[in-house]
Amino acid sequence: MDKSQKMSGENELLKRILNQILPIKNELKIKTQERLDSLTKPLGSLVMLEEVAKDVLAITENEGFQIKDKVIFVLSGDHGVVNESVTGILKRLHHRWYIIS
Repeated sequence: MDKSQKMSGENELLKRILNQILPIKNELKIKTQERLDSLTKPLGSLVMLEEVAKDVLAITENEGFQIKDKVIFVLSGDHGVVNESVTGILKRLHHRWYIIS
């Protein structure tokens, strides 16, 4: 088999694989966003993580999809919310939260 025949065979294999990839069902992404929005958190606050969750569910088409070996990251930022009186947490407690974290 010469080089051009090998490339032709590889191209055919690639075409068969690509033809098996189905378009993402947007209704699954919408349903996932609705679920995410029902959680106790500010709407859209997880930004990219929410996008990944919607993509994974839409690609797998498995509403029971679970990630094994999960890791939890606890992140915190003030971003001026204490000074703007946006939070009900007192400044001295807010500072303590950072130390605990």
